[in-house]
Amino acid sequence: MPVTQDLESCRQRIDDLADCERSVRAEASFTPGDDYRPVVDLVLAAAEVLDPPLSPARLHDLRLAVTEACSNAVKVHRPEALADPVVVSCHIDDSSVRVEVRDRGPGFDPSELTPLPDPEDPERLRYEHGLGVELICTLADEVAFRRQADGTVVVIGLRR
Repeated sequence: MPVTQDLESCRQRIDDLADCERSVRAEASFTPGDDYRPVVDLVLAAAEVLDPPLSPARLHDLRLAVTEACSNAVKVHRPEALADPVVVSCHIDDSSVRVEVRDRGPGFDPSELTPLPDPEDPERLRYEHGLGVELICTLADEVAFRRQADGTVVVIGLRR
């Protein structure tokens, strides 16, 4: 189903959840080379179900963290798996937002990443890329990386 239809379906489910426990699950995918912004927009639309909604600053954090995870997923996707999608799923309820981004990359252990200099250190200016994982960890309340046989799942959690 195209992402735009998923987005409309998600908005309709939000409208239907007036007085009950509000919970939304959404899933979309894209292949490397596709524009993943509509998938990020789907996650943000689903986050609108929260009552009261996330603050604009937290919505911005969510957008940036999911965008970084999608961007990283595209970068690491195996060349032989380019036809296989990156899958983004989210579960949103009144207390939290949980997003999973599954890629078909080789997997990695975040503890093996080279530590970056402190943001105030002038050496940090020498880093033009490689900041995505640190940025995701800074913006989210919970982050987990699950290595799987066919890729990696990045789990991003925000509490209200």
